[in-house]
Amino acid sequence: MHPLFSLTRSASRPFIFFMFGSPFSYVFFRRSPEIPLHNAHSEARKTAFWSIGLIILWLVYAPLQFGGQMSYIMVRGRSMTPLFRDGGLVLLVKADYYEVGDIVTYQYPKLGPVIHRIVGREGSRYIMKGDANTWLDSYRPEHGDILGKYWLYLPGVGKWFNQLRSPAMMALLVAVGLLMFGIS
Repeated sequence: MHPLFSLTRSASRPFIFFMFGSPFSYVFFRRSPEIPLHNAHSEARKTAFWSIGLIILWLVYAPLQFGGQMSYIMVRGRSMTPLFRDGGLVLLVKADYYEVGDIVTYQYPKLGPVIHRIVGREGSRYIMKGDANTWLDSYRPEHGDILGKYWLYLPGVGKWFNQLRSPAMMALLVAVGLLMFGIS
């Protein structure tokens, strides 16, 4: 058996699988006595495969604040309709340069993040406009003001995340987490 894996027997769980040295250190599976041990090894390989897959997904999709490559912005407003709708989630990737036609999110000094399209340049500053707007943005961001370039849009997902952030839902998630890990 591979040294990273350990199978142990207990009264409540016939066999418990642990993968040491990963963020997913507490991955469990049950094996009944009727199932041969080689199937337990197969389950261990599946669990290791899924754990590695989740780690790769984390490295690719983790927010910048946690060492990842992505920024996540929830769409509010109608300035980018019909492409983006209120409550959607936009995934952004930081780029070395931005071109006319790119959809980017920039930090507006008194409003916060704004998702608009680059329609021109004025020296080192970008001219921005919402697709549904008839006017240009009054603020002209520089490269450092841009949070990232549009990479993926998930309609309606932002509303779902917003619901998860409510105090009642956070309390429910904590309670479920405590029950799952047996902490009371």
